[in-house]
Amino acid sequence: MAYSMAGPLYIGWYSVWDNSADDDVNERWHHDTLKSLEPITRGQL
Repeated sequence: MAYSMAGPLYIGWYSVWDNSADDDVNERWHHDTLKSLEPITRGQL
């Protein structure tokens, strides 16, 4: 795995759930949580 040397830390952010009926709420949670980390991150792929 390659990652940027621009920061001292690499975090892989993944979400997994069992029920496809929960897709909307879980995808929104994942997106919102990742967005909240933007002030302390240096980018993403």
